[in-house]
Amino acid sequence: MRWWPLVIVLGGCNQILGLGPTAESADLDGDGIPNDLDRCPTTADPLQEDNDGDGTGDACDLCPGVADNQHDEDKDGVGDVCDLCPGLRDPDQLDSDGDRVGDECEYDRVVVPTTQLSFDPFVTMSPSWTTTGTAWQLGTDEISVTASPGVNDPGLRNSALKISSPTFIVEVGFTATRELRLGDRLGVGVIDAQGNPLGCWLICDKSTSQLCGVIVLPKRSAMADDVVVSNPTRMLLRFIVYGSDPVCEVLHDAGLLEDDTGDTLNIPLPVDLTPVIYGMADVNITHFIAWKH
Repeated sequence: MRWWPLVIVLGGCNQILGLGPTAESADLDGDGIPNDLDRCPTTADPLQEDNDGDGTGDACDLCPGVADNQHDEDKDGVGDVCDLCPGLRDPDQLDSDGDRVGDECEYDRVVVPTTQLSFDPFVTMSPSWTTTGTAWQLGTDEISVTASPGVNDPGLRNSALKISSPTFIVEVGFTATRELRLGDRLGVGVIDAQGNPLGCWLICDKSTSQLCGVIVLPKRSAMADDVVVSNPTRMLLRFIVYGSDPVCEVLHDAGLLEDDTGDTLNIPLPVDLTPVIYGMADVNITHFIAWKH
């Protein structure tokens, strides 16, 4: 009886037998380092340098030299920890006065804020934020109220942060999931130990849909000019106290949309002011930031 050798060729047998490259051992960037060992799996980085020791290679690190979590709130390619304007897109990172606050986010481009007191991109919900009114919930890199709050809602307070400087800025970023309309209001500001508010409100109290005004509260006798908020673009609401003059601003990445200067404060600001955010339904708060001068 004669035996004939039988040769079976199996296409892709390495993969069937588990002998081929896996997703972990593949090398997407072609630098000779398998993906599962590569500190920059999508950026060629054969030297694998990681000077800040945060596990991300220098070649793809959003903050080279500073250990961080690689979060980039404004998506400008610069990580929050080292971004001179972490809440406003600013890829150039210009800082003409050298105060570590970028030109793009300084009030009127003058030397006002020199120290960043707090920045919260709301990746998690810090226990520092508390409320006795409408509940807030954490989404994906944002927070929002769970229901439409009433006019007298106490807001979301940062109980761990106290501001005593006579010149400061508090700011929130926000996106709307619909056009803003009559009755909508959103605010950011501070309260004193007795709960008295001072801040900036975006209020839609006009008869025409989409037209809203920014106003410094306690309420002035007149509202600023109308501003249109007609799509869910990322915007900023900013309250500024510069000396004794409070200012309210609405901005987006292209610049200032509208502002309102409040009445001169004729009394010294109290110390230990607590930042507060006033939310509304269908609006997501993307970040909070505070500076002082």
